[in-house]
Amino acid sequence: MTASTFVGPEHQASRSTMNDPSDGLGDRAARPPISGGGSAATGTNSHGTTRVLIASAVRLYADGLSVALRNDGRLNVVGTASHVSAAFALAREQRPDVILLDAGMPDALAAARIIRRELAPLAVVAFAVSDGAKDAIACVEAGVAEYVARDATVDDLVTAVDRVRRGEAQCNPSVTGAMFRRLAELADIRPNPHRAATLTGRESEILALIDRGFTNKEIASRLRVSVATVKNHVHNLLEKLQVRRRAEAAAQVRHGARRNTPRGTPRDLDLA
Repeated sequence: MTASTFVGPEHQASRSTMNDPSDGLGDRAARPPISGGGSAATGTNSHGTTRVLIASAVRLYADGLSVALRNDGRLNVVGTASHVSAAFALAREQRPDVILLDAGMPDALAAARIIRRELAPLAVVAFAVSDGAKDAIACVEAGVAEYVARDATVDDLVTAVDRVRRGEAQCNPSVTGAMFRRLAELADIRPNPHRAATLTGRESEILALIDRGFTNKEIASRLRVSVATVKNHVHNLLEKLQVRRRAEAAAQVRHGARRNTPRGTPRDLDLA
């Protein structure tokens, strides 16, 4: 694949300095697409093309990709959003087929989980994903239907969206091997109702939020407790469930934990 004109090596390094809510990103979150795309500019789908929504915290990437896709003509860009809450709201309004999610966005994987659960069957295609198998597997576990690497071209991205629409996915052999190993690990995790019953109500509540992709900070904000208190609960529940990782704990008691906590909305996340 040739280098993309939108996603350079400096992409990830620029995130921390470009995500300050005071820079006006929130005001542009649900802005309409740049004019000049006919049906794409109005959010219609008169030609039957796949409708996509672009989510990226960096306006340069979102706008550049929007223009490139509109010029390409195979996808219908219905809008862009600069943070997760705006993407969720715009997705409800425009009803796209696919969200193109910048993997470099803060809490991108948490966003993918929420989108998958709250807006199904809307699919997520992540772009600007690093070449390592670890990040690719993390995307898959978060519910991403397909991903493209940082050096992907517009054609690669459009092809990935087409695969998703056909119910297909593709990854390189090294990632495939890592995925098989990860599936084998997950197959060893069995639900244990007895262990789940030992959790306190607060621990079950925190576990349900972990399963939805919330970070310790986000859980603390939602429950109005300190981050240290959340960490203490997480430590205790991991010990009780005899697992080392948060994802393993959530998988082990997922169904029971979901019944203990009411569903919220992505607006509960402080992702600006």
